[in-house]
Amino acid sequence: MACYIFYSGVLAVKDTVQPLLGQAPDPEFVQKIEETALATEHIEGLHDLMVHDYGPGRCFISLHAEIAASFDMMLAHEIIDGMEYKLQEAFHCQVTVHMDPIDLNDPQTVALSERVGAIVKRISPALSMHDFRLTHGGRGLKLIFDVLVPHSCSCTDEAIRRQIKAELEKINKNYSAVIRVDRSYTS
Repeated sequence: MACYIFYSGVLAVKDTVQPLLGQAPDPEFVQKIEETALATEHIEGLHDLMVHDYGPGRCFISLHAEIAASFDMMLAHEIIDGMEYKLQEAFHCQVTVHMDPIDLNDPQTVALSERVGAIVKRISPALSMHDFRLTHGGRGLKLIFDVLVPHSCSCTDEAIRRQIKAELEKINKNYSAVIRVDRSYTS
């Protein structure tokens, strides 16, 4: 009987403490958040979605929303505020949305973004790229972007960076890549 009581106590503590220590959110919940956010007009994409659930009434959502860089800042802010409100009402959570401007009008940026995205997918179909931008500096173009890596991927961040940089060098030796590797918080 003592063993049963002890075992039940351990399970109760585990169920209570595990959300506080951190666990992946329900994939269905994440999908609903993404669908709701992407239904907002002028939102081009999402990334860095994090859900922190500390129990009833204590859920926090944060994400980055991509919006065209050509938008007026005041209008973009209004769109993001509207998205935050819509998510708060739908999911009864506190929501913070960070706006990432993306350049949808520059043909060079769009073309290089597509090429880099294809390189990332060739390394592993589980990887994805976001927050792509170009700057001019040094001897050529600086390509700045994030690569999202699922926790199940065993590759090191540095190995992923090395592979991408090697592929970019084959295209143009004057490309300089600044690659931030993000580990997924939702899968």
